[in-house]
Amino acid sequence: MYEFSINVAFPKKRVDITEYYDRMFKMMAQQDITVCRIWLSDFSFNCYDYRGSKYDVNMEQLERVIALAGTHSIRFVLVLFDFNEFTTTNIHWSNYEHTFLTSYPGRYLTQPNKFFLPKYFDMGVSKLNIVRKLFSDDALWAWELFNEVDLIKDYNPQRVSEWAHDYSKEIRKFSVKPIYISFASPKHVDEAVRLMSTVKVSLHVYQWPYVELYKSIIFWQAKYPSHWIMECGSASATAQEMIVGLIASTLLSEQRLVAMPWFWEHILGLGIYRDVKSIVDFIAAHTNETDRFQFMGSLGSNKRKINLGDLRKSWRASGLKSLLFKAAVTAKTMTTKAKPGCVLRFESERILVAIETEFTERVEICANDFTLLDACYVNGMRVTLYTKATQRSNQNKVALVTASHGARSPQPSQAPR
Repeated sequence: MYEFSINVAFPKKRVDITEYYDRMFKMMAQQDITVCRIWLSDFSFNCYDYRGSKYDVNMEQLERVIALAGTHSIRFVLVLFDFNEFTTTNIHWSNYEHTFLTSYPGRYLTQPNKFFLPKYFDMGVSKLNIVRKLFSDDALWAWELFNEVDLIKDYNPQRVSEWAHDYSKEIRKFSVKPIYISFASPKHVDEAVRLMSTVKVSLHVYQWPYVELYKSIIFWQAKYPSHWIMECGSASATAQEMIVGLIASTLLSEQRLVAMPWFWEHILGLGIYRDVKSIVDFIAAHTNETDRFQFMGSLGSNKRKINLGDLRKSWRASGLKSLLFKAAVTAKTMTTKAKPGCVLRFESERILVAIETEFTERVEICANDFTLLDACYVNGMRVTLYTKATQRSNQNKVALVTASHGARSPQPSQAPR
């Protein structure tokens, strides 16, 4: 059974934290979102008790936030450590000041990557010993050891994997919930999967390698069907684009896990989850858990052009020190020059799912190979299901029809709204 989830990692600055999360939880509950990913960092809530030195950032408010979530039947993916605590330069992200030089671990470590040495293992465990008293297993959906651990300077995969193995053993002393670790770059995923046998690896997907977010979600979820996308999003994503991305992630995920958006205020404001639920329920009514879907369509071109205006904004916002980093990110998220040419077609051994939107191409179906099963219309999109023919005749002339062509077919049903 699928569940909807979203990041509400930290509150805005200078707001009442309890009121902020109360408002977010109410918006989530209205859209049947039952899982919230939240960080333990100086952005929100944080704690240590190491070598007689206690550290507390808004932990009393965290207790109230946990209680509020319970009233809405919302559970947490709890992120224990975040790379921002260990970064050596301030990227001025969301106007927060949070670096290794000012963080609690920076009091004891000469370099960020030394956090993973056995000598400092108890520092990390001290946080776990505090939060385990606040979160019952019923309040959690999963643990996440580290957010984007590969962004730490001099990231050492072997050392991090050994730390993750030992740390997950500490969690297993009192919790049976899944344990994850996340990476900023998908290029580190294969290596992490090979090294981390006791921890699940999650993906973070933004506008790369495709500018269009839904294309990037399809690209990476198809490449890694066994991994959950725990961050994805665009501050300018439209409702249709997000719906397509979330539906695609569900179809391509082996566990039917729906991708978890970032930019939570924007995404919640789109009010898309009722439509996502309509489509997921419609597809689920005609499929079963044994169906394993693959993307058999086309994502089109991902050619880009450089926007000099965005580069100038990066210079003014961050200065020379982080210009190159910002420029690289900007270059990856420019508007595409090529025609989208995207065809959304997903196939299992029994079923074909075709999705047509205002920004994608028609899906061509061979009438000799597939039979129309049902269709639904949601938010200007058409989702059509076909069954694969049990017998095929190579002598028949192949006829091409589109997913929007209903000739000689049963009347499509309307998905519930």
